[in-house]
Amino acid sequence: MTTTITVTPLQVLPCQSYTFPSCSVCYAKVTVQSLSLTAVCSRCRAIHNSADVEPRYRLSMLVAHAESIQRVTAFGGSLSRLFGVDARTFAGSQDCADHKNATAALSHILVGSRLSITIPSRYVKRKQVFDPQKALKRCKLDQMLL
Repeated sequence: MTTTITVTPLQVLPCQSYTFPSCSVCYAKVTVQSLSLTAVCSRCRAIHNSADVEPRYRLSMLVAHAESIQRVTAFGGSLSRLFGVDARTFAGSQDCADHKNATAALSHILVGSRLSITIPSRYVKRKQVFDPQKALKRCKLDQMLL
């Protein structure tokens, strides 16, 4: 069971990178160990060859929903449409100027638009009334509604 809500982005939050190295098993962030050329997943403890680690998108925003402002972090492939390329291509071509340009472009596209966000069932309590404010912390960006 997932829940979909509509939000309005107010600000794209600054970050060091819009991608992170992810585990191919559970998609959590992995720690790349440069000396051993391996990467270890912090969640499932899977060990990967560092050359095989897949970058994954992460985008944090302040959004308005139901008369409140919340921080939302969207993850994964659904952001590929927004960035125009897959995460591996984007991560391989980024430098400081590109990052500033990407932040400005994302702000221009997203701020003031309407986004449909799907909240995974693991963040929705079954026996309680659904509270989107609590569940908005981790979400999947579905699509931009213009």
